Amino acid sequence: MQITDVSVIIRSAGERTSDLCYELVCQQVPRENVVVINEFPFRKAAQRSFEIGLDLGRPWTLCLDADILLRRNALRTLRTWALEADSNVLYVQGSILDKLFGRPRRAGPYFHRTSLLPKLLEHMPAEGVSLRPDTDAAMRLESFGYRRFQQSLIIAVHEFEQYYRDIYRKAFVHAHKHAEQITNLQSFWERIAAVDQDYQVALWGLRDGQVFQDTISHDVCRFPRDLSFLLTAQGLREKHALSTVEMTQWDVDRLMIEYGQMRVEVESS
Repeated sequence: MQITDVSVIIRSAGERTSDLCYELVCQQVPRENVVVINEFPFRKAAQRSFEIGLDLGRPWTLCLDADILLRRNALRTLRTWALEADSNVLYVQGSILDKLFGRPRRAGPYFHRTSLLPKLLEHMPAEGVSLRPDTDAAMRLESFGYRRFQQSLIIAVHEFEQYYRDIYRKAFVHAHKHAEQITNLQSFWERIAAVDQDYQVALWGLRDGQVFQDTISHDVCRFPRDLSFLLTAQGLREKHALSTVEMTQWDVDRLMIEYGQMRVEVESS
């Protein structure tokens, strides 16, 4: 049975999984509850998604980036947590299996209490100040007694089946956004790049990001949309768009199992 009291705002930047993300969501909520936006930069997208959630007026609002693919019953799980949470909880959040990190981490879509979205809008940092404007707004509100509710259960996967251009961009940003973890990430990517080209492309993005000295932005418009010059030099071509057949055959749980098996094989070799 679908959930009817949740609005889902999908923030798309042309990701390879945008349509797949939408279809997986529509298996869990009615299509009329789902809105896809294409706003840049990220702070504007976060603001717009909150505004739409308020306009739609349903009790709960899920903000979902299009490079995140939900597991079956993910929305029902998030809703159960939200109903159990205190009224001062801004949002509940599970964990994601993150391909670039190679492990689960507490991140991913925020399941918001819609009535508290005005508070987040009020405290969101200005454009260019933060790489995590929505998270920073929530952290500011903690000093006023509001809380965030996070769980370790994996509810989605992140960064799987993306275009090489987006893998490159994310790794470029990670060089600054997650600078404290770069040594471990680079070591992991170097070990696994031989069996998955995504990680080779991530290494290129990482190295370019490390020498970049200007202000870092999530804005896709500030990154090349065509990496053919780089890919061709390495014997690669950009990935094709996901077909309808590929999307109908998609199974997030199976992907998680296959990825775990691949990781074990690489680490044991």
